[in-house]
Amino acid sequence: MRPSNLWKKILIPITLLALLLVACTHAGNTFEGIEQGRLKLADGSTISQAATDDYSPIIVRLSNNYLALVFGSTRSCPQSCSNHNIFVASSVAAYSGAGSLPAFNAPQVITANASPLNSTTRWRLAVQASGTNIIIYAQSPGGQISTSAAINPVSATYINVGAMLAPITEYMCYSNNMLGLDATGQMIAANTAGTQVYRFNPNTSASQCTVANVANPKLSTGTHISLMRQTSTGIADGYIVSDTAGKVSAQSVTSSGPQLQVLIDGLASSGLVSTGVSVMQGASEAGDLITFSAAPSVGGLSDLYVLLSPKPAALWKQYVAAGAQPSP
Repeated sequence: MRPSNLWKKILIPITLLALLLVACTHAGNTFEGIEQGRLKLADGSTISQAATDDYSPIIVRLSNNYLALVFGSTRSCPQSCSNHNIFVASSVAAYSGAGSLPAFNAPQVITANASPLNSTTRWRLAVQASGTNIIIYAQSPGGQISTSAAINPVSATYINVGAMLAPITEYMCYSNNMLGLDATGQMIAANTAGTQVYRFNPNTSASQCTVANVANPKLSTGTHISLMRQTSTGIADGYIVSDTAGKVSAQSVTSSGPQLQVLIDGLASSGLVSTGVSVMQGASEAGDLITFSAAPSVGGLSDLYVLLSPKPAALWKQYVAAGAQPSP
């Protein structure tokens, strides 16, 4: 017996509701959105500029809960910027920790004796919060790993670091390819051959790059590593790693892990490839966010984004069980 028209009117909405519930159930396993506009200036405009290469955004939370954004860019500046420079922007308000970023003040260029750094290639960057200041570690490909020392990110004009970005004290390691910072604030660097990874204190002159001390050589293929919150992963040294091919993976100091395919495929569906991924840690896991840069193709001009969903912990746990080391 065929259902009456009345039953049809009832059954169809129920069927649609069931399909909607299934879609919502699986929504956490899909890439749900990229929103460039979340990285905004106080006037509501985006920080990214259409005709410039804006890449490798790193956001750190200061002791007063304000945020500092550091990124590389080919944009112009009143100090005669050309090629690649490092820019810093402070948030206009404290971060609430609810996953919605505040707006940022106008980015200010890092200068040495009031002159931009003007690298001919993209910078590798790492940033450490130090109270209400930040310390920037920077390296142009083939150059030495250098540091800004502690600087105040709140500025209405260019930020001067003195005569130059100073090479780190650890001279045995400063020519290795910089990857990022670990949980202790020490740097992790890949050697120039790209096959061994060394973890070392940048503020000592001890010869720490004579014996490899990181067991996972897969880290050496990355361009940037960003530390995951230990309580989110259940391990002390879990990292989201980006590489030159636009891939993003979960790695640890001891174990090689999987590609984060949800993120890679989500970008691809929007016609984008990653050029740098960073985890911003809030006061708690609920406030953690992933910021990243992406371009239409490898080597193309990048813009700055924030990942709305999934959050860092959820993304990690799609591929690595809580408390377990990553595995391919």
